[in-house]
Amino acid sequence: MKTNEQRVDVIIFSSKMDRHQKDIANIALRLVPKDSISYCKTMDDLSMASLKTLFGLGIIVIIARDTQELTEIFNLREKLKDHLIILILGNTKDAMIQKSLTLYPRYMSYMGEDYTDIFIVLEKMLSKIQKQNKGEKNEAVDRHN
Repeated sequence: MKTNEQRVDVIIFSSKMDRHQKDIANIALRLVPKDSISYCKTMDDLSMASLKTLFGLGIIVIIARDTQELTEIFNLREKLKDHLIILILGNTKDAMIQKSLTLYPRYMSYMGEDYTDIFIVLEKMLSKIQKQNKGEKNEAVDRHN
């Protein structure tokens, strides 16, 4: 990230510190500075961290391991509704997959061996946010000239 670009936060929710969480964290570290990444392990942490990404200045990556965890995340649906979300599903039933769409994720994937798709999507989302922020700054400069 260049020094004149606005900071973009990445929040990673994972109830467990395991290979999946580490893989997603490593992807984020390749794209944003370490201090732009927040880790959440509980629903309370996720709720509080979601306040940091208001106004489109961040992305939330949610690793939902099972139906119970996904149900708990649905309880935060109102707080998450205007956020950019990447949803990674674990062991979930088809009915829950349909319900997960009510979170309006920008991208949905499944826990697996390779997260190349997550890297590509996260990179594009970050680029889009940076372009939007740069455009807004240029518009503000034009209005003042």
